[in-house]
This record gives sequence, C-alpha cells and structure tokens, in this order.
Amino acid sequence: MILWNQIPSNGQQIPSISETSKFGVDPSVILNPLQEGSIPGYATYFWFLTDRNLLATVKLHNKLTSQGSLQHYIHCFLKGSSEHVVAKAVTKEDGKVEVCISGYKKDVADEHEVQKHYNPGFTTSLVRNRGKHDIIRQNANNIKKIERVIELDVSKPEQLGLWQKMLQFSRLGGNNSQYADTSTKVRYTLSPHVTLEDLNAMIDDWESDPNEVNDYGFYLGGESNRPYWLSKSLARTEFGLNIERENVEFVQLNSLLNSLVSKKVEILKGAGII
Repeated sequence: MILWNQIPSNGQQIPSISETSKFGVDPSVILNPLQEGSIPGYATYFWFLTDRNLLATVKLHNKLTSQGSLQHYIHCFLKGSSEHVVAKAVTKEDGKVEVCISGYKKDVADEHEVQKHYNPGFTTSLVRNRGKHDIIRQNANNIKKIERVIELDVSKPEQLGLWQKMLQFSRLGGNNSQYADTSTKVRYTLSPHVTLEDLNAMIDDWESDPNEVNDYGFYLGGESNRPYWLSKSLARTEFGLNIERENVEFVQLNSLLNSLVSKKVEILKGAGII
C-alpha cells in the first residue's frame, strides 16, 4: 500500500525558515509557492504479510513512517467502506441520496448472524526481539555507562521550556544557539549505578513510548565501546532493492512488491522474525 501524506500549508504556499536561524531570534519565514490544486506531501510504503499477520513499513528515501496516517486511513475504510458495513441508501426530502450505516457484521456470509454491537478497529504494535534486552538485564552489575536519547516537541510549552533550560545551562546563559523548528533530539548520560528494577523500568518506559527516536544505550564493562541500544531490538533490517521509479517521489509499485517478495526470507531473517 502507498499513501500520500499531506504536510501543512496556508493553502497557497508552504512556509519554512532558514536552517541558520538562531535561537531566541524571530526567524524570517520563507513562503514557497504551491501549484494550484496540488497537495503538498510525501509518499510512504507499507508491505502487508498476511500469512504472518505482519505489516512492514518500507523506508526508501524518506525517513518518516507515518504509522498514524496508515492507522487512520484503514480505520476510516473499515468504518465506512469494508464488506462488514451494514448500510442502506436513504432518499432525503430534497431528493439527495444518503448512505446510512446501521451497524457492522462479523461474518458477512451469515445471513442469520445474531445481532451484536461491533466497532471497527485497526491497531499495530512494534515487533521486538527480546534477546538483547535479556543480555542487558544479565549484565545489570556490569554497566559502565547509560546514554539516553529523547525527542522534544518544542511546539509544547513545557518541552520548549526544558529545551531552553538545557541550552542556557550548556552555554552558560548564552542564547546564540540554533533554534529547533518543531522538534529536537537531546542526548545525555545517566548514572550507570542502577538496579535490575531500574533497568526493567527503563525498558518498560521505552516499550510504551511510540516515538522511534527515544532510546536507551547501555555500555558494558570489558566490551568494546559499542552500546546495546534498545531500539536495536526492534524487528528492522536494511537491504538493497531492485526497483523502478515513476518519478523522484514515487516508485513503481509492482517492481517494489516483486523485489520485496523475492527477498522475503532474507528480510525476515535480517529482522529476527525467523
């Protein structure tokens, strides 16, 4: 499945600011014109492996996954257009025909299904490989450093305030640092003196956070200076694809699907699924 994800605009132009804008200084806004009738945005690709009840987000040149947009799209489809919808056409007083949904059926082939109240829904969750988590837990007394990575949404006043305090502290009160447009990534070091209970709390905190940027990295004594990142336990992998492009944003979908299917076993092994 390919989705086109709309980005904000003022209707005729897309606003942006210079990457050299300074923190604490009102940035100049650059307005890039839009072609009339166009929808500014970017493409995202999703691969449904129905035999395994899995959904893979395929990142090509774009780093955004837009899982929220996918869930919203499928939920709206199930709500109004799936075969489980029970609906009828109603002619209104002005002569217009309107489709009214009265409910949903679980088994569309059962004409005598007992009527119950069903709600359409679609949810996803990340597939995580627990192996590295177990290694971290087993080495709770051998951790020499912990790094924490978080993403702050500076459109929220409390997170913007925290970001400003961090900048002021790190620059001794200076305000000549670069301003974060909508979000910024912060990386800092935590005390390595933690208990197994503390470790479990960190892992639980990370697993409950949908933000893919937020992370913990654990450095173990006696090993190379290479951390065990919790994000590395996600079922993900990188591989080459032989695909054809329609243009700079779209790829030819059949070539993408054929390439994914031809490497299905390699992809699933690389992600730790099989």
